[in-house]
Amino acid sequence: MVLTVLTRIISVLLLAVLAGCGTVQTGYNNAPVLLNWWLDGYLDFDDAQSRAMRTRLDGLHAWHRRQELPAYADLLQGAQQRASGSVSAEQVCGVLDQARVHMRRLGVQSAQILADLAPTLQPAQLRHLAREFEKSNRSWRAEWLEGSADELLERRVDRAVKRYEDFYGRLTEAQRALLRQRLAESGYDARLAWAERQRRQQDILQVLQEHRGGDRPAHTQAEMLALVQRSLEPPDPVMRSGYERLIREGCDTIAALHESASPAQRRRVVERLRDYEVIMRRLAAAG
Repeated sequence: MVLTVLTRIISVLLLAVLAGCGTVQTGYNNAPVLLNWWLDGYLDFDDAQSRAMRTRLDGLHAWHRRQELPAYADLLQGAQQRASGSVSAEQVCGVLDQARVHMRRLGVQSAQILADLAPTLQPAQLRHLAREFEKSNRSWRAEWLEGSADELLERRVDRAVKRYEDFYGRLTEAQRALLRQRLAESGYDARLAWAERQRRQQDILQVLQEHRGGDRPAHTQAEMLALVQRSLEPPDPVMRSGYERLIREGCDTIAALHESASPAQRRRVVERLRDYEVIMRRLAAAG
């Protein structure tokens, strides 16, 4: 749940901003309410927990608006300058590495929220969480594991095309073929991703159980921070190495796709990045 919480926080507070529309800006401004509602679905808060969580999320949101949005806007501004020409995989990964630093910072802030919440959880709430994990796992398996190898590849290609067309506009057949080839040759293994997902969930349930009703705030905070770190990056060296290889593959793919882009497509990328930068600065200033 911690990783899922972080993913939702990151998605709502960071990535959703990039849709570039008033609806998403409204969503960002209402992120504490939306997140509180989403977390309640996983943990079935009582009234006191819900009020306390809303207060904590308001604080996280204010911190993120003040500290992180301007940094992301600067990152996007730098990316615009590179996007008009060719980019290397190293440059793409450099931008991503900077973004990951900010994601870790968000994880540190979120760990305190979890440390405050964990001692208040009841056994029935942890059982509810386990059931919600089972429900989400059924959907995950259906999307990522069920079907033939060709069907699974086509699903991944379809997602990638939609993601990149948001930046580049309609991709050519050659560009779609490039993405298909890259994904077919990728080291991604859904079975390993499934195993890591299971590990995270069991880790989460165990740590929350251990700190339920606890009265050692400093220890609980340290344990929650360690849990967040394990959620963001696999603790197993082999899994972590594989995770880093997949990130590098993604950087290579972006650089190759950008190299194939027409002048019009590159202009669109620059425009999209500029739009996102403007939105982030506007949201940051609104605080």
